[in-house]
Amino acid sequence: MAADEPAVIRFVLTDYGDKDILRVNLMKEGESSKNGMVRQNQNIKFDRETDTLVWTPCNDNSCTVPSTSTAGGNSGRDQLILEVTFANPSVDIESCHSDTTCERLKGATTVKSGMLEGYFKTGRTYSVSLDSLIPGIGEAYSIVEL
Repeated sequence: MAADEPAVIRFVLTDYGDKDILRVNLMKEGESSKNGMVRQNQNIKFDRETDTLVWTPCNDNSCTVPSTSTAGGNSGRDQLILEVTFANPSVDIESCHSDTTCERLKGATTVKSGMLEGYFKTGRTYSVSLDSLIPGIGEAYSIVEL
């Protein structure tokens, strides 16, 4: 990693077929409130040409970010949630007039949301298989360090 390059973690998104990615969100979940666990959106960049999500988690410092299924409560642990929104160009949404709820209900957009489980270090790149996510609550993507 170059000295002038910020300390980043890269996630390369793979295995999603010919679907178009509309949006990518990375959230940190862990702190509990009366309504359940709180999700905080993370400041990321998504390079559409390389399907790479770039995240600077520690203010340009090197660090390790744990993401575990035992997050929440007063454990002090967090988990990372990756949410990817896909477009289905075969669905006619002209009548929706840019209403995202209408588009979703017609099947023009779909969302995959799951946990990134592991210990992620700055300066490293990880491959995330989007098709590996099994539907259900608390499921995680398959991740491999590159």
